[in-house]
Amino acid sequence: MIADDIAYINNMVFSKYTRNYALKRARRDGDRHIAWWSDALAHLPEEQARRVRFVRWPEVETDLYKRQVEIT
Repeated sequence: MIADDIAYINNMVFSKYTRNYALKRARRDGDRHIAWWSDALAHLPEEQARRVRFVRWPEVETDLYKRQVEIT
C-alpha cells in the first residue's frame, strides 16, 4: 500500500506546508515509491510479481473503512 494522501498530514505538521502543497508533495512521493517498487518488482519471477498490486490511500479509505474507524 502506498499511503500517499494520508501522508500529507505529516507534511503539514512537520514541514509546515499548506494543505494543498502537502497533498501535492505526498502524491509526488507516492509516485516515487511506486516507481521504485515497480523497478524492484521487475526483478521478481513473473509468478511472484503477479501477486503484487500497488494500492494508493484513496482505494483503502472506503465507506466501510470509515465506518470501522468510527467504531474503534
